[in-house]
Amino acid sequence: PDVEIKNPKDHHETLLYTGNNSNKTVTGLDFDPDFVWAKNRPDAGYHHDLYDTVRGNNKRIFTSQTSAESTGYLQFGQTGGFSLTSGGGINTNNKNHVAWCWNSGNSTVTNSSGSRTAQVRANQTCGFSIIEFTYHTSGTANVGHGLGKPPQWIIAKTLSNSTHWVVFHKSTGANAWFNLNTSPKNTGTAVWDNQMPTNTLINLGFGMVNQQDTIMYAWSEIVGFSAFGRYIGNGSTNGPYVHTGFRPAWLMYKNVSQNGGQWFIRDNKRETGNPNNTSLAAESSGAEVESSLIDTDFLSNGFKLRETNEGTNNSGIEYIFMAFAQHPVKYSRAV
Repeated sequence: PDVEIKNPKDHHETLLYTGNNSNKTVTGLDFDPDFVWAKNRPDAGYHHDLYDTVRGNNKRIFTSQTSAESTGYLQFGQTGGFSLTSGGGINTNNKNHVAWCWNSGNSTVTNSSGSRTAQVRANQTCGFSIIEFTYHTSGTANVGHGLGKPPQWIIAKTLSNSTHWVVFHKSTGANAWFNLNTSPKNTGTAVWDNQMPTNTLINLGFGMVNQQDTIMYAWSEIVGFSAFGRYIGNGSTNGPYVHTGFRPAWLMYKNVSQNGGQWFIRDNKRETGNPNNTSLAAESSGAEVESSLIDTDFLSNGFKLRETNEGTNNSGIEYIFMAFAQHPVKYSRAV
């Protein structure tokens, strides 16, 4: 099909760099990033650091921790990238790092379409928005997201207290949520009020009362650029093929049903060929792992599982995935 984004690198890209524990500029993007998710690759004990332009410079949160927002070491405003200062795990001297970057548009605006007023930076072209707001103090509520179509994947973290991330995925619905840890899905109305997101609003359940300030990242599905879905494992090295409509540049997937299911992340820069067996886990401060136990092929129109690991391809087990494009299949390039 025709796609809205012929060059996904205008909106999402992975950067690899070597730290120096001093002032450093990291560039190479075709856009100025608004959301940077970075990780030290070879060393255990360094967390995933997340920064965004709505909260501003030097404010980090961690997918691999429940702790509140803290002072960080990354600054925006650099053309095609970002700047780093000394300190922190994403600028460790002489160590390799990865930064996954997204473009959320040109301006942050006040969004009052929901019962909670929010600061929103939304890029409707690529279906990504950053939403900062304060949770309600009683009952249920909703907040505007600015995307113009329903989000299919949402992650949210309170900023002022130590609580788990909450995750929405379209495949498990509004009566379910995940924490960014290794637990299986939770069910009930506490987080999303058992109401799917709309073209304008994200619903907030009674369980989020008094959770104070929070940051939320929301993605809608854009044909040829992003895909969010599910598959059932078969426990074979000739595993399921999962159609996305593009060659993936970034892929995260998770076992929905069992304890211990990690949030595995692959990309096309840390591993440039098939099988793609270089992985980090969003919930873990562990080092990057390269193993034949986690082989996956990135194909021109999707991906195919090549391992029997329970994290990605246990027989009869449901998995969810989130993927962003290297290029859509209609405009596939010779490699």
